[in-house]
Amino acid sequence: GHPVQFKGKKVSLFHCFSFFPFKNPKLWISFTRKGEKEQWRYIVLGQACCHLGMMEDAMVLLSNGKRAASAAIRKQSNSMREDSFIAETGGGGDSNLVSYLLGNIKFLLRRRTTALAALEAGLYNEAARHFSKIIDGRRGTPQGFIAECYMHRAEAYHAANRLIDAIADCNRTLALNPACAEALSTRATLYETIGCFADCLHDLEQLKLLYEALLQNHSLQREISKVHSSNGMDNDFQGCIDFISSKAIGIRDRCNGHDTVDHYRVLGLSRGCSRTEVERAYLLFSLKHRPDKAAHFIDRCEFVDERDVDAVKAEARSAGLKLFRLIQRAYIGIITAITEEEMGRDLSLRQSDLVMDRAASLGLFWQDSTRSSDGFLSDADGDSQSLLDQEELRFSEEQMWLDEYDDG
Repeated sequence: GHPVQFKGKKVSLFHCFSFFPFKNPKLWISFTRKGEKEQWRYIVLGQACCHLGMMEDAMVLLSNGKRAASAAIRKQSNSMREDSFIAETGGGGDSNLVSYLLGNIKFLLRRRTTALAALEAGLYNEAARHFSKIIDGRRGTPQGFIAECYMHRAEAYHAANRLIDAIADCNRTLALNPACAEALSTRATLYETIGCFADCLHDLEQLKLLYEALLQNHSLQREISKVHSSNGMDNDFQGCIDFISSKAIGIRDRCNGHDTVDHYRVLGLSRGCSRTEVERAYLLFSLKHRPDKAAHFIDRCEFVDERDVDAVKAEARSAGLKLFRLIQRAYIGIITAITEEEMGRDLSLRQSDLVMDRAASLGLFWQDSTRSSDGFLSDADGDSQSLLDQEELRFSEEQMWLDEYDDG
């Protein structure tokens, strides 16, 4: 658990990785046979791993601790008399606690395995539903495990084109684990997709600072290298920094200092949608991502970080308010475009009605002129001329009003 300098403060990264590579059951059993006094070590270490969100390691340690306790009880029972066997071998409260904790860990791991299988199979909405059951199902879920579930659900939302929900889960992941490189990278990609280039560049800079901090901490690099080599992953941090720098340069060239937010992608709508669809999408997003509820997820997890909880909640509310303003901005932009389109349509209809009225007036004038040519030239000419002058005056006034409306 070596702390590193990130964003001007020390951040502990030990809960991001599992440092228990030895999971050979034979090795654990050989240790447990030293005696019943050793069994408490596995239970304490298992509870610590569960507290840090390292569920697989916690399950291995607690299982071996429970097995050691059972072996110690069996060994002790061989030397007991029948009358003292019943009184002294009843499991006790510690055994019940370990069994409950082990059952809870297995339940969470089964749910996560199901969600990951759905994610790999391309069933993104189903995967998000399973992760939601883990996140919302029980209170006291460890911070590291719940942050991992938020990150996987963000991936499912991103694949399902639910960009706002994905950004919200990335915000929650970073609130619980500020050193999660995957969350920063995913959120930068999401911001780039919707056209928020300034926020994308900010996340890329933070990601670059994180990798530079990892480069400066050589002991942590060795530990991460062990984990990544066992998982078949690459840990070329300098290559990651170079890639981030080149990507940031490309984004700066694209944006030219201006954001071109795609409001339709923000709300998950298609172009040409109706006003009702826009209002419905805005209502759903505004209720789901209310800023005053942006920090409630911290109370549902077992927070073990050294940071101040109130400061973490303040950061979560700030991120939630920023996301809510993005939703409002998208709603206003789409509604403004729909209103302008409706006003332009009304204006074109009014112009067509004006042209039809003009044509009808000219038709009446020529009918009067034809009638006057049959013997009523004296008075009909004057009446027809006055009628023509009135129609031309009305047409010119309406045309002037329409020109002023267009200029306005």
